[in-house]
Amino acid sequence: MKNHLENNESPASDTRRRLRRLWPRRLSIQLVILFSLMLAGSMSAFSYRMLGEVVGNITSTMKMQASVLAEHISATGANFLLQRDYTSIEQMLLRSIEFPGVAAIQICDSTGKLIGDVSRNPGKPPEAHYGQPPLQTPADPAASMQIDNARMVVWQPMILGNLLGWVKITYSLQDIADAERHFWLTNVFAGAVIFLLALTGLNMLMRRPLASIARYTEFSGKLNEMHGEKIPVDAHSIEFQRLGEALNSASVRLAEQAREIKIAMSQLEALAAFPEDSQEIVLSMDADAKIQYINPHGMQVLAALGLGREEMGSLLPRNYREIVARCLSDGNIAQAVESEFRQRTLSWTFAPIRNQGIVHCNAQEITEKIKAQEYAKNALIEKQAAEAASQAKSLFLANMSHEIRTPLNGVMGFLKLLSKTGLTDTQRDYLHTTEVSARTLLNIINNILDFSKIEAGRISIEQIEMEFKELLAEIILLHSANAEIKGLDLVVVFDSALPTRLLGDPARISQVLSNLLGNAIKFTQHGEIHIHADLKEETDVDVLVEVSVKDSGIGISAEAMARLFQPFRQADASTTRKYGGTGLGLAISQTLVKLMGGEMSVESRAGHGARFAFALRLPKTAPACELHGQTIADTVPATLLLNSGKTGEKLRVLVVDDNEINRKLVRMLVEHLGGEADLAENGVQAVDACNQRTYDLILMDANMPVMDGVEATIRIRELENGKRHTPIIALTANAMSGDRERYLAAGMDEYLAKPINEKAFINILQKLGLAVASAAVDSPHAAVSGSETKCCAEDASGFGVQAPLPVLDPQMGVELAFGNREIWRAVLGMLFDRLPEFSASLISAKNDPEVLHQAAHKLAGASSYCGTPALNRQARKVEILAKKGEMDSAAKSVDALLEQIERLLALKGNEELIAGSNPIY
Repeated sequence: MKNHLENNESPASDTRRRLRRLWPRRLSIQLVILFSLMLAGSMSAFSYRMLGEVVGNITSTMKMQASVLAEHISATGANFLLQRDYTSIEQMLLRSIEFPGVAAIQICDSTGKLIGDVSRNPGKPPEAHYGQPPLQTPADPAASMQIDNARMVVWQPMILGNLLGWVKITYSLQDIADAERHFWLTNVFAGAVIFLLALTGLNMLMRRPLASIARYTEFSGKLNEMHGEKIPVDAHSIEFQRLGEALNSASVRLAEQAREIKIAMSQLEALAAFPEDSQEIVLSMDADAKIQYINPHGMQVLAALGLGREEMGSLLPRNYREIVARCLSDGNIAQAVESEFRQRTLSWTFAPIRNQGIVHCNAQEITEKIKAQEYAKNALIEKQAAEAASQAKSLFLANMSHEIRTPLNGVMGFLKLLSKTGLTDTQRDYLHTTEVSARTLLNIINNILDFSKIEAGRISIEQIEMEFKELLAEIILLHSANAEIKGLDLVVVFDSALPTRLLGDPARISQVLSNLLGNAIKFTQHGEIHIHADLKEETDVDVLVEVSVKDSGIGISAEAMARLFQPFRQADASTTRKYGGTGLGLAISQTLVKLMGGEMSVESRAGHGARFAFALRLPKTAPACELHGQTIADTVPATLLLNSGKTGEKLRVLVVDDNEINRKLVRMLVEHLGGEADLAENGVQAVDACNQRTYDLILMDANMPVMDGVEATIRIRELENGKRHTPIIALTANAMSGDRERYLAAGMDEYLAKPINEKAFINILQKLGLAVASAAVDSPHAAVSGSETKCCAEDASGFGVQAPLPVLDPQMGVELAFGNREIWRAVLGMLFDRLPEFSASLISAKNDPEVLHQAAHKLAGASSYCGTPALNRQARKVEILAKKGEMDSAAKSVDALLEQIERLLALKGNEELIAGSNPIY
């Protein structure tokens, strides 16, 4: 049995033994064989893949070239075929046969009859054939391509409206076969070289490691396998890198060639194609501007207009011949060239093909586009006109209310002065009625002015410290008399949690509450009016407060609520006639509340009263030290402080004014409030003074010779260079709308109208952190109210209404001198001394507007604080007339001004009149 098994296993064992004998036992030879097999396999696979890509790229390029060539011959040969120009067709085919790979080109008509037939054999010139049998054309009139092993055939229809014929191009694929064979031969040769080099390099690299392995075998047989795994083969990487770079370079070149062919094809398509289905007018013209082709849509447009083909020039631009010649000359495209025909507008584009002497043209109708642009232009003009009209209306309202308010302030001031004289009961009753009417008229004018400012966007909201509860209480107190007259009870409830001091705009809050409370009293005949101030929300930095006014009056219907806040509108027309008013109060109040970041609400029903409320979020301020319910400001006299907040040091103030009287009076005011003042006559001196020392405050006259206040402020800010900031307050006799913005833009911090109101001055100092306390402004010698000083402080643009003003008003003069009669007498004496000088200046400057303007300005400034209202107003009148250049009127006004000077000089030395308090007319 053992023999039997040995006999059965003997053939297999013999086979294994033979194979083991054939397989070399030396490691170096084994590695060479494995490396050779792997290298041969890798190179074969790589060569096969690259050959496929190369052949594919060549085939794709040949297809693209064949398609472009076929389309070009089709597009060009169509015109020749229409003209029966067979010679040109043959010449075109002889030129085209020169393209690489082209073996034959044939052109036949739609029946297959040959019109042109050329071919080319390798190494021989092209041949033209005649009398050949007809071609079997494709059944489908579309481009096609067939490829077999030996050739490629391209069929391209020639269509120009109808099928005119066919183009057949035959390509020989022998070049591709030759290239493939050459590729394999080259790769086999290169592979053999690489193989030999690789074997040589491997042998060199492995010699030392194999010698080491032989030595290590004597000590450890295990090192045999381990050393075999670490055999380096990096010696061949340079060859593969070079081969890869060569192939990459070839790939890049092929991609670039394909991209260039694609671009060339798109250019040929753009130049040769006629868009038959285009909805634009398309035509072509030769170098003589003769029309060669018009597309179907163009023919339809001509037919619709009743024109023939030869009348296409009517739709073209008038200078189309010049455009065609210029395009062919410089090769540039002419675009957006417009033409008009029967109220239709066309936009033309002229594209030249210089090598063929043809210009392709296409046109788009832009009639509706032109109309739309014209409509938009007209709409813009109308919009601008409407905006200008609205702005003019706002400006007119602002100017007119300003102009009316000037004489009205004078009327109210003199009504107040008149009330201090001896009057009968009847006269006093008449005077009271007149004062009420004047206040009503002033309120209406102020509303119109506020409304015009709001419309013009020129109203601003301030953030200053205020006693919120006291502010509300003052407004309620002002209206309590009117409520008492009508027998109405005012019920006031303030939330005890409301902070005492808050930041906000007290003037605007007062205006809103006054409007609401005034309306409540106006529209309530009996009952009560409830005023509530509630704390709705409180954070660490601010509070949300709601102020409401609830009445038991006539109420508001649901229909009227929709138009309640519209300007010049009330609940209904009868309301205006019965109760009066402009209908602006609620509109202004709502806008002011929104500007302050709040909201206004209303709840009402007809016959059941109304509740108006506004909610504001107001920042908190540092709590003032309180003493038995009074703040420090109520117990300590007014004091000026340094910017640093140090006490015991006097505030250093620079007073800049070109008028000596004004300088001295302002200096007295500063010293009266505990400060020290330096004086400067113009902007240049002010800049020099600031360059020499540091000031805590600068009072800057706006209008001065040499350098005005605005320019001086700019220079001072440049000197400071951001290192410090000295507050600058503008002093101006022309407190016109827009002045404050101009001064702030120049770098000033605030402005005051001349003559300076002490209360307003201290308020600004408090706002700037330069003063504390308010007792001084409530003292008996405080400056006159704004309405009384307006006769001097307002500009003279309202001088057309010549209200009689006193030549000398001692009471006004003393009040303007901060209640100090001695200061007023000193200021008046200085004016008396300079009046002759002023008279001489006015007489010599009668014919020179600029000099007259300066002389009148100096006199107006000098008389601002002297209690001489008639002289001051006449001086301002001359100043404005001279500035406007109205010299005829100015000359007459100068005579009146000189008369006022004489009248005032006649009072010089009359101590009895000056020591009194009655105005002198």
